[in-house]
Amino acid sequence: MTSGSFARCRGIIADVTGIGMPSNLQSALISFSSLFVWRYIGGFGPAAMAGVGVAQRLDKFVSMPCKSFGLTITTFVSQNTGAGNYARARRGIQSCLLLGLGVTWGLGFLVYWFAVPCVSLFNSDPQVVEVGAAMMRTIVPLYFFLSIREVYLGVLRGYGNTRMPMLLSLIGTVGLRQVFLAVSMRLRPGLFNIYICCPLAWGTTAAMIAAYYLLTRRRYEPDGQNV
Repeated sequence: MTSGSFARCRGIIADVTGIGMPSNLQSALISFSSLFVWRYIGGFGPAAMAGVGVAQRLDKFVSMPCKSFGLTITTFVSQNTGAGNYARARRGIQSCLLLGLGVTWGLGFLVYWFAVPCVSLFNSDPQVVEVGAAMMRTIVPLYFFLSIREVYLGVLRGYGNTRMPMLLSLIGTVGLRQVFLAVSMRLRPGLFNIYICCPLAWGTTAAMIAAYYLLTRRRYEPDGQNV
C-alpha cells in the first residue's frame, strides 16, 4: 500500500469513527443510566418491577417503527444531500415525520385500548397487570415526542452531525431523567414518576433537537429554502 493510499484509508477510518462513535456512546450511556432508574423501581416491590418490565417490552415493540424511520431518514438525507438534491431531502423529512407519527400512534393506541390483555400475555398476576397497563396508558399518548426525537436525530446524523445529537440526547434522556427522579421521588414517591420520566425525557430531547435543527438547517441546506 502506498503512502497516499494509506493516508486515504486512515482518513476514511477517522470519518467513520467520528460519525459512528458518538451514536454508540450515546446508546451505551442511556442503557447504563437505566440501571439507576431500576434502583427506584425496586423500592416498590417485585410486582412493580415485573409490571414495569412488561411495559418496557411492549414499549420496545411499539416504538420500533419510529426508530426504524429514524434510521431510514439518516440514509435518505445523506444520499440526497450527497447528490445535491436538498429539496427531495426536505420532502423526505416531512414524509418520514408524518409516517413515524402515524404508525407509532396507530400501533400505540391499539396497545392503549388493549393494555390489560397485552400485559397479561407476559404475566397474569393482577398486580403486575395493573402496573404494566397503567404505565402503557401513561406513555402511549406521548409517543409523538419519541417520533419527533427519533426522526430529527436521524436527520442530523444524515447531515453528518453526530456529536450535537449525542450531547442533546444525553442531556435530555440521561441528565433530565435522573434529576427528575431524584427530586420527584424525594418530594412525592410513586410509580407515576417512573411512568412519566421517559416521556418527559423524550419531550425535552425532541424540543432541543428540533430547535437545534431549525436554527442550523441553512448550514445543511445551501439553497436556503425552508423545510
